[in-house]
Amino acid sequence: MDPRDLLFALFPVLTLVGLFVLAAIWISRRARLRELAHQERLAMIEKGLIPPAEFFASAPDMSVPGAIETAAPPLSRTASRFRSAGVMFVGIGVAVGLIIGVAALEPTIGLGVGGAITVIGAAMIVNGVLGGRELRSTQRRPSAAAGRSADLDVRE
Repeated sequence: MDPRDLLFALFPVLTLVGLFVLAAIWISRRARLRELAHQERLAMIEKGLIPPAEFFASAPDMSVPGAIETAAPPLSRTASRFRSAGVMFVGIGVAVGLIIGVAALEPTIGLGVGGAITVIGAAMIVNGVLGGRELRSTQRRPSAAAGRSADLDVRE
């Protein structure tokens, strides 16, 4: 087997492993932020202070400081379905490419067929992301009163 063929076969596998590592790092970092926010809230309570509203645990994303300003409204059903289907197509494309490339010893054909399916999945993911962004831009409302502070608008 030619080393270039082996490289074509291992590239999707290494890409997937890298993506899983990035996801694990993101999840652990998010958990650490939540832990720090919880410790800060406990310290404020121990000192007899009332924590601000963004530290109340009424919603899962409200326990992280700054989550109120960056929290996005929920995606539409269509955008969510496009993203889910896109992730499935990317996985199927990588799997088909690996099966054809490794089992049939035809890495160029595997790369072509699996790559085509993966590109369709990537297009569906982009469509879902853009559809969600379009929904968010139509849901934004103008500020109710120009004289009020941003802190009051957040707590409405």
